[in-house]
Amino acid sequence: MHRLRLFLYASIYRLTHNFSIISPRSRCDNCQTKLKPFELIPILSFLWQRGHCRYCATAIGWPSLVVETTGGFIVAGIICYPLRPKMILLVVLMFLMLTLAILDSKTLSVPTYLLALTAILAIGYQPSSWQFLIYIFSIWLLAQLPLRRFNQIGLADVDLIFIIYWLSGLTQATIILLIACLSALGHFKIRPHTERIPFIPHLALAFITWTIIYLHIS
Repeated sequence: MHRLRLFLYASIYRLTHNFSIISPRSRCDNCQTKLKPFELIPILSFLWQRGHCRYCATAIGWPSLVVETTGGFIVAGIICYPLRPKMILLVVLMFLMLTLAILDSKTLSVPTYLLALTAILAIGYQPSSWQFLIYIFSIWLLAQLPLRRFNQIGLADVDLIFIIYWLSGLTQATIILLIACLSALGHFKIRPHTERIPFIPHLALAFITWTIIYLHIS
């Protein structure tokens, strides 16, 4: 699982810079020094290096620690459950949402293909009747036109809200949305001069946190 988290963060960085996710080896963004295996241990390497590159002392940045910590939280949250196909699919969905969160925080945009993949896996995780799928899709289509005139919320945010609704149901999705809104409000209070706050990170972290809590209390 820790290798998955490493691959996730490396993939996020490479996707945002239009690099291949296969090669070359991981290296410092600033001095381009290739990193050794012991410098890629999740969380521990960040803490040991005090959040800076060992070679040029450039700050590594908070996204690395957030991804590693959240990835650890996901693994710790589901490790006591049997790894059945549905649980594995849920973990994949959580890591996909984490990927979307970091991409949105860095670029205020997310790739359409990643959103589409998340939606397809969500339907596979929570299959339902074709009638219900058509009903949800119709509401999503109707929401597109008015939201294009409302610049404070991105269409990708709406897409992810519908995906969360499909995965969690109306009651749980409402709780998740409330948590995300409160989190975004706190973000705005801390950084009031930010022109636009990315909402997908708040949605994704609220979904991951509440889903793991709900798994343990239900």
